[in-house]
Amino acid sequence: MKSHQMPEQVAFWKWISPKMLGLVTQISVYHWSIE
Repeated sequence: MKSHQMPEQVAFWKWISPKMLGLVTQISVYHWSIE
C-alpha cells in the first residue's frame, strides 16, 4: 500500500517495530501491521 486516507486527523505516528506502525488521533489509537 502506498497511501491511505484516515477518517480522522492523525496527531502522532511512530514506527513501533520494522513492520508495525502506531497512529494516534484525538479519539483513537491504531496499531497497523504492514504485512
